[in-house]
Amino acid sequence: MKQGILLLAALAFVLLLTGMGSMGGAPEGGVPQTEENIKVRLTDHKGVALELTKFSLEGKTAIEGKLGSGLMTVFFRNIERADFLASEGDDVTVKLRLKGGESLEVKMRNRRIFYGATSYGAFQVRARDVASIELL
Repeated sequence: MKQGILLLAALAFVLLLTGMGSMGGAPEGGVPQTEENIKVRLTDHKGVALELTKFSLEGKTAIEGKLGSGLMTVFFRNIERADFLASEGDDVTVKLRLKGGESLEVKMRNRRIFYGATSYGAFQVRARDVASIELL
């Protein structure tokens, strides 16, 4: 009887451990699915430039940030270029040049993650490490 209970407990423990998976982040080798296939040239602060497809900000095809006392969402399809300026605390200032010729600056959390795909694998980078994004 004791051995049967011990066997059931061990089996339950093994099932619990195998069901935990990778426990965090996006799956390796993948990028979030989006409705639009956004193409960009992203340059980081080390000067590395990559052309990415399936580009998103945590699965969304827009930059979200603070504008004054409010929140602003600007869709990538309306952006020509985004330059990431000074970091202040948990935020980074992003200067957006819009396709209509206007520009505006928003502040976004520097921990936010951009995702994209290359011909050889998935890519992700935190906003604080981005220098610029050019929409193609």
